[in-house]
Amino acid sequence: MTLRWHPLSHTSALLVVGALILFAVACAGDESASAKSATAAPGNKVSTQSTAEQQVAETAIAVDPTAEPSQVAESTPTTAPIETVAISKPETVELAMGGDGVLQPLSNAPLADGWTETEYLFAGTARSWQAVGGVETALGADGVWPVEVVDTANYRTRMIVRLPDAEDFSGTVLVEWFNVTAGTDTSPDWGYLAEEIGRSGHGYVGVSVQAVGINGMGGDGRAGGLVDTRGLKAIDPQRYGSLEHPGDAYAFDILTHAGAVVSGLHSTDVLNGLVADQVLALGESQSAIHLATYINAIHPVTGLFDGFFVHSRGAGAPRPSVQGRLDPVLIREDVGVPVFQYEAE
Repeated sequence: MTLRWHPLSHTSALLVVGALILFAVACAGDESASAKSATAAPGNKVSTQSTAEQQVAETAIAVDPTAEPSQVAESTPTTAPIETVAISKPETVELAMGGDGVLQPLSNAPLADGWTETEYLFAGTARSWQAVGGVETALGADGVWPVEVVDTANYRTRMIVRLPDAEDFSGTVLVEWFNVTAGTDTSPDWGYLAEEIGRSGHGYVGVSVQAVGINGMGGDGRAGGLVDTRGLKAIDPQRYGSLEHPGDAYAFDILTHAGAVVSGLHSTDVLNGLVADQVLALGESQSAIHLATYINAIHPVTGLFDGFFVHSRGAGAPRPSVQGRLDPVLIREDVGVPVFQYEAE
């Protein structure tokens, strides 16, 4: 496995912080986000391109050496109608207890003064998706990807909830898809944005969405002696031994479950009495690539999130069934909520 480090330069950090500020303001002021309307305004999507960063991000997705080769996306637009489905949510949400405490992701940063951090385990039945017509169905480069539920499986994973004091809360909660390119949970967007998140009073939720974070990558657990890649279950079995992940085809629905909890659609109050006015999903590099699939395929049928911050994605994205990649793929134009696609450096 090749580790690709993304150094946090002063300039790139400032750029990402500025992008987040613009995005949060756009979501807060965008009526289509709060109403979850069917058509997005053309100005809701902002993109700056960087070939070098795209190449890094595209390479970073290859954490599974057994993945099928990439496929070239068809350019024929898809016109199938969108059939919405009920937003699914976990059956149980409970405090994580015991062991050595919260196993922090890489690219971490300290909490702002007065903030709290709580870890929850949540579990349920997640759905997997495929293109309507089967996994071999051609999907267009325009990102209009109609999908259908193909299977379900049980899962159990964790979320880390970081909150400001009630009087400082902005009403916005950011949900980060943890990156697993290094073979373990990593929170690059928290690492970049923690200071601005604290200053703005946004809530933050980091989620172990992908299988590698839970199950690890095998071997002795050390990549070049730097990173423990055994996964949460093996690193701290007392705290995380009950976790299970059926595979990344179910990661999209696991993200939806996390968003549903944060949005108040579950009986467990993970926001400690705070109420989210808007819930935004974000992810960097490999996570951003998967978010592109979520936006194009899953969000149109669930409509859960109020916006997306897609940070340094490559041109491609995995198929909804996570079997092979389509490259290149645009973000579809009818998302209905703001999508800020930001390519750093």
